[in-house]
Formats: sequence, C-alpha cells, structure tokens
Amino acid sequence: MNRNDAFESLRGVDTEHAAARFSVRYTLPAITVNPMLLRDHGLSPVDLQKCTRNLEITYLTRLFAEFEAVRRDFYSSSTRSHRPRRTMVETLMHKVAARQFVPSDVLREAHEVRMYRNDVIHDRLRTPRLSFQECRSRLGRYLYHLPVRW
Repeated sequence: MNRNDAFESLRGVDTEHAAARFSVRYTLPAITVNPMLLRDHGLSPVDLQKCTRNLEITYLTRLFAEFEAVRRDFYSSSTRSHRPRRTMVETLMHKVAARQFVPSDVLREAHEVRMYRNDVIHDRLRTPRLSFQECRSRLGRYLYHLPVRW
C-alpha cells in the first residue's frame, strides 16, 4: 500500500457518501409525486427520512473503518512481528504518530474524530457534531504524514 492508496480509500467513501446524498435528494421529491415507488420495495417515506437523518453518521463509520485499515496496514508493515495484532485504536494512533512525527494538533484532531465515532458506535449518538467533510479532512491530514510507500 502507499499514501496515494490511503487517500483513494478515503475519497472512495466520500464519493459513495455523495452518491447516497444525491440519491436521497432526488428520491424524496419523486415519492411525493408517486408514493408507490417506495411501497413496491417494502419501504415508506419514514424509512427514507431516517436514512437521510443517519447518512452523515453512517458514512462516518465507513470513513473511520477505512482510516483504521490504512493505519493498521502501515503499522503491521513497519513492525518486525508479522502476527496479527488487535492494538487499541487510540494506542495505535499514538504509536504511528510518534513514529511519523505527526504534529500534536493533527493527532488531537484525528482523536476527536475517533472519539466522535466512538460516541456514534457505543453511545448511539445520532446528532452529528462534526461534518463528514471535516472528519475526512482531519483523518486525511493525519494520513498525510505516512510515508509515500510502505
């Protein structure tokens, strides 16, 4: 893997998020005109409204999963032991940051995304406190400090 692959994986989630937003934006008016569009698929307008409400946090979890996979790939390729490890995310972020001289403000902002994602996953937070784009930007700044190739 290389740093460009890492950025592409985040961009891919961003593109999927944009496609989902586009689809919902154009489906909502269509079901007003023809409510049967959803019923044919066992859905209701309420289901689409829930989808709209949860879109940011759904894609936040996907974004963080890609970020975590990149970080783990880098860390496992740069350590001597090749046995799989399940190091805690926070610890792994600090280890990579120390090894790659990630500035403390960049690390702090990436941790804020991690903590936000934890609140979504573990505490069922449903109100976004960071935008998807802000999360992507913060995680991208952290990944920028990885080497070009590993």
